[in-house]
Amino acid sequence: MFMCRGDVDSQLCHECIGNATQHLSSECSLSKQASIWYNECTVRYSNDSFFSVVDMMPGFYMCNTANFSNTKSFTPLLFSTMNLTADEAASDKKKFATNERVFEFQTLYCLAQCTSDLSSKVCGTCLRSAIKQLQIHCDGKLGGRFLYPSCNVRYELYPFYRSINVPSPNELAPQTKDSISKQDSRFLEDPFYLSYNCSSNHNTITSKNFNLLLSYLVSNATAGKLYHRVIMDEIVYGLFMCRGDLPSRLCVQCVTNAKDRIFSMCLSSSEGIIWYSHCLLRYSSQYFFPNIAETSPMYRDINITNHFISDQNLFTSTLSNQLSELANATGNSDERYMINSLKLNDIQTLYTLEQCTPYLSPQECISCLNDMISTQIPWSFLGSVGGRIIYPNCNMRFELFQFYIESDEARSSRNPSKEAGELFAQIGFILFL
Repeated sequence: MFMCRGDVDSQLCHECIGNATQHLSSECSLSKQASIWYNECTVRYSNDSFFSVVDMMPGFYMCNTANFSNTKSFTPLLFSTMNLTADEAASDKKKFATNERVFEFQTLYCLAQCTSDLSSKVCGTCLRSAIKQLQIHCDGKLGGRFLYPSCNVRYELYPFYRSINVPSPNELAPQTKDSISKQDSRFLEDPFYLSYNCSSNHNTITSKNFNLLLSYLVSNATAGKLYHRVIMDEIVYGLFMCRGDLPSRLCVQCVTNAKDRIFSMCLSSSEGIIWYSHCLLRYSSQYFFPNIAETSPMYRDINITNHFISDQNLFTSTLSNQLSELANATGNSDERYMINSLKLNDIQTLYTLEQCTPYLSPQECISCLNDMISTQIPWSFLGSVGGRIIYPNCNMRFELFQFYIESDEARSSRNPSKEAGELFAQIGFILFL
């Protein structure tokens, strides 16, 4: 049996089922029964009949690592909306429903779905159990989902499902007109300075060792590295990370520029970070290499409107799905770097890039990127497609123009399966021997 998410069109459904069945055939060829979950579809098989019978084993959950600040008000709204969505799905012919609720200038998005062979009563029982498990495992989190073989529920603070009310699939997405992104509106060889942050703590690093640390970083960039970290005897810590598509000469140029600027700007500070379009450079007198993602200091450049957009737009749902799926792909890649392009219509193509520092674990990288999607993109005030967000450990950018290098060599070594329409995030699979 297969089930595609109720908002997914037939082409995307077919592609997702193809990926899922191929994965099952390679991983579970000797198993009597198995289930696999993707964002857009679920596939399962068994040597025992499971039609018209609710199956709540096994269960699978995922939660956003970030917490909601006002859980006292948010939790009742969340679960009342989830229960309403479950009731609507159980009574719906397609066994699928979505709902949105505005909360503190944010929009809560909820989804519930059952396999279409279930009766309304059985579907409702399955969804209520999934919601209860969601409350147990993801209480207070900014997003989460719980999946059974027969039903699933999910909520997020971004539009993860596609609008069913958009009149035309060829609707043009509004393009950014007044952000820094427009100044960097094509791939530029010269690194574009974005911002910096210096701590207010008095610097205990000597000027000599500060300069020596930065010189070490530049020398490693010159050696052809796109990422390097240094620990000096004093003790001083430093790192640089260049964008994953850059040739060495452009990485060297960016790190050199960053070194000169941060030395002049942060000489009296014990730690600092500087961001360019091509790289970031960071130093500190404190250790900052654990496998834990940091969310500050942050740089953000996104076109935000001054009015609340109540209706879900096609471009926001498409963008959020692309960013979320690319986050999973980035975290699971060896280089913690991924790009993707998706043709939106006859005129526009959406280009996205996500990257983490290599020492982050896959899950920490995914969590770092998902935190950006959930907390740093104001979806209900997003005025256009175009912008970037940079944390110390991860970054993302999305535009309606190509801002990265995409050569045949880069495609084969860094981006093996990123043709438009081929980006699917596998959630998990269970097999039984």
